[in-house]
Amino acid sequence: MENNSPEQDTAAAGLAPIYSNNSVPDSYQNLGASAVNHGTVSTANASFAEAAYSDRPVPVVKVLSVRGVEYLFMSIFLWLTAGSFVGLILSLINGQTGFSSLAFPLSVLVVSLPGLAVLFLRLKAAELADPALRLEASKRRLTQITQLLAFLTCLINVITFVYLVLQKIGGEGKLEVVKAILNMMVILVVAGGILVYYWYDEHKRRG
Repeated sequence: MENNSPEQDTAAAGLAPIYSNNSVPDSYQNLGASAVNHGTVSTANASFAEAAYSDRPVPVVKVLSVRGVEYLFMSIFLWLTAGSFVGLILSLINGQTGFSSLAFPLSVLVVSLPGLAVLFLRLKAAELADPALRLEASKRRLTQITQLLAFLTCLINVITFVYLVLQKIGGEGKLEVVKAILNMMVILVVAGGILVYYWYDEHKRRG
């Protein structure tokens, strides 16, 4: 039998009151003695923790809820509808009235707008029937993403307008002021309207 070092004997002595009166099973006593012989008790604690959590399932993939999928579809329809509508109006403002310029945004708008309307009305009816859906995690995540996209769109649009104006002042650009203002206003109305709507809806739920 190997001799323990003075530090190990001290650790064993410190454990003695805890295991007095033979109240601890032999398996725990053997594990405690093994931990002391190896010079640390943390190994024993790690063994207990590993045994306690080894049978717990670990989530690998997070999925959307059933309503979350519908909110995702509605968000995609919203982005497509807003983008195609803005593209269509900007084409008309800038004199691009040919069939080739209007065909694609008009096609996207014709397809996405009815889908947006159907899902919006369906989900609003579901929220009225079950107010807890307003706090659904998938909806809030998509709402926040939409707010971020709308905010960035407005910000970049204003920055671009200011840049073009400064170029015009410096004599380096050929900016048509009226068209530039109209272009900016169309984007701000659409993206800003989406941002304000979702911002208000988000704070109304929290209030």
